[in-house]
Amino acid sequence: VRSRGLGDVYKRQATIEVNTFDDEDGENASACSLREAIKASDLSAAYGGCDAGKRSVRDVIQLEAGQYTLTRGELTPKVEVTIQGALRLDANVRDYITGDYPQRQALKSTITAAANARILNTGVTRAPVTMNALILKGGTAEDGGAIRAGSSINLSEVELYNATASRNGGAIY
Repeated sequence: VRSRGLGDVYKRQATIEVNTFDDEDGENASACSLREAIKASDLSAAYGGCDAGKRSVRDVIQLEAGQYTLTRGELTPKVEVTIQGALRLDANVRDYITGDYPQRQALKSTITAAANARILNTGVTRAPVTMNALILKGGTAEDGGAIRAGSSINLSEVELYNATASRNGGAIY
């Protein structure tokens, strides 16, 4: 991405690869959890088993195929971030609808809310979040069962299931 401005600065995004399904928060330096990846992005420094995010660019948090169950409550990113699910294309197989390569496949990465909590909350932090190729399951709160948005929330190829809110916005508020 090229940014025009003072000094014609070139910016590169950081990709932080999540490699554990456990909801860790700094206790295991050999694994990078989704929660730790968000903190590494927030801090622009290595955290837990995650590489550092970069300042002044949107970090991409890359998930593997599988289920990420949040046991420690909602995620609260403080800076702009993209959470990217596993690639859902198979370049070796012809798509049965289009007849072309690659074949589109079902979503492979799922984030499940902790009991009595939502998945994502940027109501206070006002951080923009983009989510791609994900399944979001569960979530319970007064406002926005799965997501409480304090800024822009961009969803692409995202499915939401079983989120409830007692007051406003069943899945998203």
